[in-house]
Order: sequence, then structure tokens, then C-alpha cells
Amino acid sequence: AMLEEDEQVRERVARFDQGRFIVALGDDEEQALLVDDLVGDALHEATAAGQLEAWHGVSILLPSATRQQAVAVAVRSAPDLRARLERALADGGFHEQLFAPFFALLDQPPPAPLTFDDLAGSAAAPLVRAMRMEVGDRVGLLTVVRGVHDPAGLAARIEAIDGAMYIDQTALMTAAMRAYRVRTVELLALGLLAVLLVLAARYRSLRVTLAVIAPAVLAAGVTVAVLALVGLPLDLIGLTAILMILSIGVDYGVFLAETRDDLDAALPATLLGLLVCWLSTVLGFGVLALSEHPTMHTIGVVAAVGVTASLLLAPATLALLPAPSEPS
Repeated sequence: AMLEEDEQVRERVARFDQGRFIVALGDDEEQALLVDDLVGDALHEATAAGQLEAWHGVSILLPSATRQQAVAVAVRSAPDLRARLERALADGGFHEQLFAPFFALLDQPPPAPLTFDDLAGSAAAPLVRAMRMEVGDRVGLLTVVRGVHDPAGLAARIEAIDGAMYIDQTALMTAAMRAYRVRTVELLALGLLAVLLVLAARYRSLRVTLAVIAPAVLAAGVTVAVLALVGLPLDLIGLTAILMILSIGVDYGVFLAETRDDLDAALPATLLGLLVCWLSTVLGFGVLALSEHPTMHTIGVVAAVGVTASLLLAPATLALLPAPSEPS
């Protein structure tokens, strides 16, 4: 009930999309405001086109000095402005003299343009103070958006403005994580290739090399399959743990391969050593599967499943090894 009430309150206030915003950059404040003017124009068009629902930025309250001066000239040079305003006030039921001070100001020279400092020192300060930032030696003005229905279209409008940037943090993080995941897989493959080359240099036999590494690769595949069956996603942490499983599986294969010249005498001690290694790894890493922390839980599950699969598949190395009388 409290969550529903909180959601209702949020819907009634100006809630803006988290992670989506626009930055107008300039070498100084006026240049940033000029860019922000163009951003505001683009957002008005985007709102009318249905690309977003609402936005809030500095340009709503503070146009650039250039635009303020242009508006002042346009207002003072507009024909029969006073007559039209008085007629509109009368039609709206307002007293005709209500805007007399405004008309008096029009007869005077225009005031100096409003600056950000003027606005920050007024009652509107809470609305704009957090919208200005220093970006190195440049000035940045922030605009937040709400209800973005066409992110690509909105981004295209903003990117067409020199000095403006549309930032979607969610999309950036998703792209970064995807690239990092691909890079991790590439490094995993390179690491596996490096291990293969080291084993080939050690044994100088393709069959022995494959006999050592094949069970480890199979154990990694079994681990991935089990993760899929239990609905645990293979994230970056899982991929890193898979690399550990490959390393342990190769170790098991090496231990068994080294017994091939004296199998009867060395095999019992080697199998006991593998069992001790498996038990210590499961106790050291597998208990993390009991953790409520997602990262620790993933490492624990991958370690427990992967090391167990490595132990069970390790004897396959013996089956794949050539007999002592066979050429390797």
C-alpha cells in the first residue's frame, strides 16, 4: 500500500526520467545559453511531435542575452501592441490599467539582460542552481526530460545542435557492458589458446595436449548448461569464474597426464590429490553459493558446479591418452 501511495505521489509531481538528460556546452555562460536556446526550441518541437512528454531546463526561465535583446526589440517595435494587449485584457475581464507599469517600461530603454547570477539570487534559485555545472574550463547547462517515447528521434534532434549532447546513461551502460562482455569472451578464448600452446610445448603431442584440455573445456560447457537450467544468467562475474574452472580443469588433466608412464603406482595418489583439491575448492568457493549477495552467489554456484564437473570429467584424460606402446 505504501509503495502504491508513493507511486501515486510521484505521478502527481514532475518526475523526470533517470539517466536521460541534455547538456548544452559553451566556452562561457552566454555561449552555453545560446546553445541552450536551440535545445529548448528542439524540445518544444519534440514535445509537439510526441517524442517526449515534458522537459525542464534553464532556457525556460533564462534565455540567452542575445535572445532577450531580440525579444525586447520585437516587443517595442510591434505595431499597435498596446491596443491589442488592452483589448485582450478587457476581453479577459481584467482592468485596463492593470498592466500600466508594463506599458510604461516599454516607453523606456530596455533593461540589461538577465544573467544566471541574477536568477540564482532570486526565489527561482532552487529551480536553476543545480542546472549549471563547470565542465573543465567550459560551462554546461543541464536539461532533464520526462516520458521519452522516441529516444532515437530525440537524440537526432539534439545531436544536430552544435555544442549539445543527449546523454542516455542506461543505454551507455548497456553498450559498455555488452562491449566488456564481448572483450571478456575474447580474452577467455585467447587465454585458452595460450594454455593450449603451453601444453603443446610441454608434451609435444597433439593427442596428449587435447587429452589434457578437452575435459576442462567440457566441464566449462557443463557449467554453462547447468547455469542455464537453473535460470542463473551468465554475467561478467560468471565468465570470470568460468576462466577459473578452465584453469582448475586443466590442472586436473595435467596431474593425470603426468601419471601415464607409471599409471599403476601413481594413479591412486593422484586421484586422492584431485579429491583433496576438489574438496578445498568447493569449501573455499562453493560456500559462496549460500550468500544472498548476487555476485558472491554467482561465483559460488559456478565454482561448485564447475569444479565438480572438472573432477568427474578428469578421468576422461586417461581414456584419451595414448597407451604407452602407442605413438603419441
